[in-house]
Amino acid sequence: MSSRRRFLATASALAGFVTFPARAQTADSTPPLAKRAPAFDDYYGTKVSDPYRWMEDTKDPDLLPWLKAHDAHTRAFLSDVPGRAALRARVSALSGELSATRKAVATGQRVFFEQRPLGAQNYKLFVREQDGRAARTLVDPTTLTMNGKHVSLDWWAPDPTGRLVVYGLSPAGSEASTGHVMDVSTGRILEERISNIDYGITGWLPDGSGFFYIQF
Repeated sequence: MSSRRRFLATASALAGFVTFPARAQTADSTPPLAKRAPAFDDYYGTKVSDPYRWMEDTKDPDLLPWLKAHDAHTRAFLSDVPGRAALRARVSALSGELSATRKAVATGQRVFFEQRPLGAQNYKLFVREQDGRAARTLVDPTTLTMNGKHVSLDWWAPDPTGRLVVYGLSPAGSEASTGHVMDVSTGRILEERISNIDYGITGWLPDGSGFFYIQF
């Protein structure tokens, strides 16, 4: 079942026993409205207006207050849902307390996998050797920063021999990846840095001596 279908099925199941309380539409219960500042694009003579283009500018002084106001509004609404505490505890028991693996690649004598460990909030990159020893961490984005900002692990790909792994890191969830290359045996990160390869590499050479990539 696809992720989308799985989500819809879950949402339908939850809808069967979660009832939202009726709320009077007062000034306090109305979601904060965003300002409209039309920007126009001209597509071969057809002008298209985008009144919310300003939200793409993270430095706009109105953006953060609007986001915080919506967060407060949503939390206030959800806090009134009957049985919310019990539902949250049950969901946590079924999902939040489990490790989750979303990608695994076997190459050479190693298995690489990306996993969110038990109780963790972020995915990390691990490797397991053929000898069966405990997996070891290769990339833990929670311990890294870029320009003083938190880091996300966007993508990764080991070479066909399992000797090297290339991976992309970006600051503050921007997905503007910088490629890094690691020697898997030693954990040493090579000096090469490749900026603006947001979608990862397109493939390694068969002998692991290099890889192809598309750079913005």
